[in-house]
Amino acid sequence: MTVPNVELIDGAAMPQVGFGVFQVPDDGAERAVTAALEAGYRSVDTASAYRNEEGVGRALRGSGLPREDLFVTSKLGNDEHGYDSALRACDASLARLGLRARSIGVSNFTVRTLRRIIGEADVVPAVNQIELHPYFQRLRAGPGRPEGDRGAGQGHPGRPRPRDLRGVLTGKGPPPAASRRGTRSCHGKSWSITFCAWGMIKGAGRGPAVCG
Repeated sequence: MTVPNVELIDGAAMPQVGFGVFQVPDDGAERAVTAALEAGYRSVDTASAYRNEEGVGRALRGSGLPREDLFVTSKLGNDEHGYDSALRACDASLARLGLRARSIGVSNFTVRTLRRIIGEADVVPAVNQIELHPYFQRLRAGPGRPEGDRGAGQGHPGRPRPRDLRGVLTGKGPPPAASRRGTRSCHGKSWSITFCAWGMIKGAGRGPAVCG
């Protein structure tokens, strides 16, 4: 699998498609990430709240892949946002992953909070990781918008609701009778592949889709 990269404002190269481990237990994360890396993924998304950073770290070390070939994203918990607590939490996450920090980003920032941090901080966030999928299109703060350009645009394709995606993907709304099966019959692909492709297209080369 060959995945194009997105160049961040700090010069780091981030793959446009990544593998997420939300709700995956620690031992399962090691197996899942190992399989993902073997399949060609080079970007992995986790968080301290997922409680699987150690499993992700074991998979990274066991892969034998060069560190420069990997892009790993983690996020601080909601109770770790103070200045000192954020520094401690960041160090703890990096220790569990066995990594060193390379880029600094934020998650789920609104246009207002993005403008505030850009105006007040010494470092502009390289990424604003947001939930982004056909059912939640984030038309103002998504990839490619002025508020999310380059330094702020990682999208998460999420999971579909049990209804047909054909109308949602075309902007015409879903038909009255629908099911997840409609995605495959309309596009010839599974819903997960359809969502990832949608995320890449909407990102227009500026932000990746995280699948998993």
